[in-house]
Amino acid sequence: MTLVQVTSSADGTTWAPFQALAIADYAHAEGNIYFFAAQVNPVLESSLLALFPLEHRGRGCLAFACSRDGVRWSRPMALLRLGLGST
Repeated sequence: MTLVQVTSSADGTTWAPFQALAIADYAHAEGNIYFFAAQVNPVLESSLLALFPLEHRGRGCLAFACSRDGVRWSRPMALLRLGLGST
């Protein structure tokens, strides 16, 4: 299980406590997110976009999601489906 967390700062020196990302339709106990690359949406600067490799419920993909606050994220959309190898 991978739990992706976020923190924020209004001034760059004082940081809020970490909190888990809430990703629609994603169960933390049933998947892994290996990294979460988020940035400001160049089309709508009041929102964020993220790309991340996702394994969830036996399926894998390179996923995309969006957010307005950096904590609550949309349902992941698969950009590229990936086969999962056995370990």
